[in-house]
Amino acid sequence: MACLEEKFEQLSTEETSCDVLMDPTGEDGSEDSLDCVHWEGDSDDDYSDPEERARDYRKYYQQLAASDGFDVDYFPKINTLMGMTIPLDNVDTDPHLHELSGFAIRSYNEENGTNYEVVGVTKTTAYNCSGFVYNITLKAEDAVAGTGNDIFRASVYEAIFGSRECISCELQPKPAPEPSLSKVDFTEKECQEKDVEA
Repeated sequence: MACLEEKFEQLSTEETSCDVLMDPTGEDGSEDSLDCVHWEGDSDDDYSDPEERARDYRKYYQQLAASDGFDVDYFPKINTLMGMTIPLDNVDTDPHLHELSGFAIRSYNEENGTNYEVVGVTKTTAYNCSGFVYNITLKAEDAVAGTGNDIFRASVYEAIFGSRECISCELQPKPAPEPSLSKVDFTEKECQEKDVEA
């Protein structure tokens, strides 16, 4: 979390520079590398084409609405605005995200009488809101019930001073199965022949 807090703190100052924010190797001596958050420049100031700007914003808001904030692409020219939902990198290896995922799954277990445990984190987006809201897509299994690698979507709010709240944690609905084709599958030519016979 320190990485994300530092990122947003730096974005809110006038002196923000790309060099300060992006050290993909973490060699600046800081405790956390800032490579978990994308950064490519100043908010939307890089737009020279208003149509490109409109397209990016339209796509961003469509993705945000369609996924409830869980699946949003990286838009280098707009993701740095305060309050924008941004995708995080390295989610499968980030111990803080695993800790937040465990917090959400424990909340789910308490409410539903289950015994799920986090297997892995597959995707995370976040935005700041007097702290941070993390939208985490994770895999969990319930060894007692014999379920394996169910996909969950959890939203966890973490306040600036460390208190946490599980906003939601739900099993992601499984996609509906593809409709199967009829056992009798005719080609167009066969259909025409059948019409002639009839």
